[in-house]
Amino acid sequence: MDTVLLLVLALLPGLLLLFFILFMDRSEKEPLGRVLKIMILGAFSTVPRQILFKILFLLAVTGNSLLPGVPRVENKIFTLMVVVDEACDLEKKRGLLTGIIADISTDFERDFSIAFTIKKWEKWRSGDLAPSIDSLAPSLFKQVRKREIDIAVAFTCREGLEGKYGLAFYEEGYILIRLVPNPDLLRKVLKHELAHLFGATHVDDRDSLMDRFLRGNSLKETNREIIKLHRERNFKGVGFPTPAHTWPKLLELYSDAAQVNKGLPGSELSVVERNKLAKWLLSENLSETRATRIQKAYSRMENVYIYLALLYIEMKKYDEVIRQCKKGLRINPRLYEAYNLMGIASRRSGVIDKAIDYYHEALKINQSSGKIYFNLGIAYAKKEDLKKATSSYLKAIELNPNFADVRNNLGYIYLEQGDIKKAEAKFREAISLNPYYPIAHSNFANVLLKQGNIEEALARVKIALHLDAGLPGPYNILGMIYSKKGEFDKAEAAYQKAVSLNPAYYKGHTNLGNIYFKKRKFPEACDCFNRALSINPKFAEAYTGLGDCYMTMGDFGKAEDTFETAMQIDNGSAKIHLNLSFIKIKKSDFLAAILHAKKTIEIDPGFAMAYQNLGIALLLTGRFKEAEQEFLKAVEISPGLKEPWSILGDIYLEDNKIEEALKAYKKSLSIDPGQGKVHNNLAVVYFYKKDYKQALKHTKEAEGLGFKVSEGFKKELEKYVR
Repeated sequence: MDTVLLLVLALLPGLLLLFFILFMDRSEKEPLGRVLKIMILGAFSTVPRQILFKILFLLAVTGNSLLPGVPRVENKIFTLMVVVDEACDLEKKRGLLTGIIADISTDFERDFSIAFTIKKWEKWRSGDLAPSIDSLAPSLFKQVRKREIDIAVAFTCREGLEGKYGLAFYEEGYILIRLVPNPDLLRKVLKHELAHLFGATHVDDRDSLMDRFLRGNSLKETNREIIKLHRERNFKGVGFPTPAHTWPKLLELYSDAAQVNKGLPGSELSVVERNKLAKWLLSENLSETRATRIQKAYSRMENVYIYLALLYIEMKKYDEVIRQCKKGLRINPRLYEAYNLMGIASRRSGVIDKAIDYYHEALKINQSSGKIYFNLGIAYAKKEDLKKATSSYLKAIELNPNFADVRNNLGYIYLEQGDIKKAEAKFREAISLNPYYPIAHSNFANVLLKQGNIEEALARVKIALHLDAGLPGPYNILGMIYSKKGEFDKAEAAYQKAVSLNPAYYKGHTNLGNIYFKKRKFPEACDCFNRALSINPKFAEAYTGLGDCYMTMGDFGKAEDTFETAMQIDNGSAKIHLNLSFIKIKKSDFLAAILHAKKTIEIDPGFAMAYQNLGIALLLTGRFKEAEQEFLKAVEISPGLKEPWSILGDIYLEDNKIEEALKAYKKSLSIDPGQGKVHNNLAVVYFYKKDYKQALKHTKEAEGLGFKVSEGFKKELEKYVR
């Protein structure tokens, strides 16, 4: 209201003068346009400075350009959850914290078109045992769940805490701050930590807000550019926070910051001493004395190397990750995040044992980090030590129950083990914790597909692709869905998309091979399976697919060798043993066929084809009664199998059980009427039943399907028909 009054008072004299010139002055008339132009300029020249500033600021923060042709810049609004511990009086502090956050938001709006809005207030229990602010982090992560909110800002009023005023968790979007009595200092600390969430790094500059010792107030050029690039960041906790197109520029800016910091520009050391320390910082081997001097001189300046390492991980430059982390460790030997990132780089380079060593080094420093246990679990899973992987994941959940990634990975282990119910529960939990997590949606789609809920699976995988169309996994699941629906062309396109996004995605190559196999494109299928095996020589499923190709093309020798190799990798695969039982039957190795069929049943008692193959092997060794029982089990499990019914008909016919044979043959033909041999055998049954017309009918059906009927039987039948 005061602003409006001031504006009216400022404009009123000019408006009165304008009225006088236009309507009261009887002398020479001035052109109306010129009068208006002069008077408006004159009026604005009298507007108080603070009003102009407010108008200009309003235009700036709402994104309205003052110049024609200049694009409007909208504020990017980030939501906050403000959390205070039991040592704070929330109601007393609410007004203070609201005002400070509003002031910081105004600064960020003006400088970066970034705004903050408080969406939620909560309490949390920090306890009374933690000696430092760093040690409060585990209880914060356990208790405070952001859900759809971007940033959680937690304050503690506990006294006597050691260490710094605050800390920021860049990837997770959490801030933890001591609520100091001095409002100006509190404002500076919060702004400093918020800048960290937007990528700003420590510098050695006594005038900078990002100074490692909080000596300054302003944000300098490099950090300003970094924050601007982070305007597009997300707080979804999936992947690197900023889009890929920002990475090259961020890499340049962080490298520049590291180079400047190396010279210690804000320290009081001599030029000679600074140059000496900068040289030592890059040395491979340091004495204990020199290492101590470096740690003291470069105190708190290690975080730029962590930012660089994070970028190099996304860019798949793993040697650089190790190099940057080692620099950080020279400054701070207790920098557990450096060991964690070196573990990730080693794991992705395929050096799993080294990765595990790095994770254990990190845990020696910080045993309360769920993130380290999560990465350790991934490494153990890569080694196929699922027991240790599961144990690590469960520990990560214990430390941070709100960690969606862990629940997703644990669900994947359950899925691989065939425990669909447990897998579904974990994927649902992961999605509940982070609805923006595409991999969890994709994995849940896989569960739905295995449960036969095809349309639900399709809807779920579309959510995953909407969240991130650059992930190969959801396209792989999409291909599986289309394959299940019999839409092989769509499945092929989905698998091709998956392997184009990640040419090293061996599961995608294998599934593409399966589609080519179903489309009877056997050479193309073999190429896909061989490509998958060139990437992962221990992937049994690819060997199985390759063996299927050889078997279908009639090369039973190659098929047998391939399935034997697959069995050495995965002796618990029912399909491998089933295929080997079939090959052994073809090679008349009936004893081996029986063993492999029984092993299939041991692994999967509901596998009907295994009972069929066991029945065939038993039949060919003369064990007719046992064979009959196995065929009956096969059709009990899967009544739609035609071959067990036809063989049962043969057994009953041999035993002169005419009615049973009749039923068995008719059942087989109801499944597939195109079986010439079964029509012939059914003709024989009708002949024994003296139903010669039916016998002749099925004889003709058999011949029509290309089956050569015995001439003697036809002649005998014609006698009775005539």
